[in-house]
Amino acid sequence: MTESKKALTIIIIAILALAGLIYFVQRQTAEKPGPEETRKIEIPGKPSVAPEQIGAGKTGETEETLKGEETVVLPAEPGGPSRILPPAIFNESGKIKEIKKDSLIVEGTGYNFADQKPRDLTLKFTAATKTNSADRTKFWLGLEGLGQLEAGDKITFESPENIRGKTEFTVSYINKL
Repeated sequence: MTESKKALTIIIIAILALAGLIYFVQRQTAEKPGPEETRKIEIPGKPSVAPEQIGAGKTGETEETLKGEETVVLPAEPGGPSRILPPAIFNESGKIKEIKKDSLIVEGTGYNFADQKPRDLTLKFTAATKTNSADRTKFWLGLEGLGQLEAGDKITFESPENIRGKTEFTVSYINKL
């Protein structure tokens, strides 16, 4: 091999190595999500919707959190890790404050609100509402379940509707703790 052929071969190898390096660097940066992408949860086969479009209330929400984002990232505490608030929430827990004719007033934990502040929640009973005893051996349907609850009881509850940002909603299940 002549001197010029050796130089040409080295140049071609250097160009190919540089091209390969550029390709892999670009591929690595394209696979890393940016800060906007990590804030959203993609639901395959479903278009992105604002929380209020899937039945969420606006209590505890701010205009900034309702700009069509799939989820809202909230700091758990200053400087601490963030908690993702999903666009739909169907259950919560709390302590019974008052028992009314067809509903309960419960001191909620604030889990279903963007600002995470506890609030009084009104849980409306229907004929299909199922109230379970603490040991889960007995249950009562409809308003009969109200008679089995007392102020001060701790409960978990589930609603057939999205309760995110709502203070009043129907319940399908009540579980005494």
